[in-house]
Amino acid sequence: ISPLVHEDVCKSLGERKLLLVLEDSFGVGCVGQRIAAILAEHRVSPRQMILKNLGKTFAPAGSVPELEKSFGLDAAGVAAAVREAMNHGK
Repeated sequence: ISPLVHEDVCKSLGERKLLLVLEDSFGVGCVGQRIAAILAEHRVSPRQMILKNLGKTFAPAGSVPELEKSFGLDAAGVAAAVREAMNHGK
């Protein structure tokens, strides 16, 4: 996603209670990190932000559903991450 216009990002995402950025990419340089940097630079941010991605590791061989499950990017993994974030926000 490019370009990420800081005015649009801040206006759309900065005042949220919870922001989930779900990507099937590696964590370094991901869109979620770019969004977090824009929000921090402009001193606006959601109360909680979840970046769900492949992290720092290379993905092993497997089908897409298998890989999504192993990285917590399937529906159950995403739902668990949101529940955990909501419970920490209380």
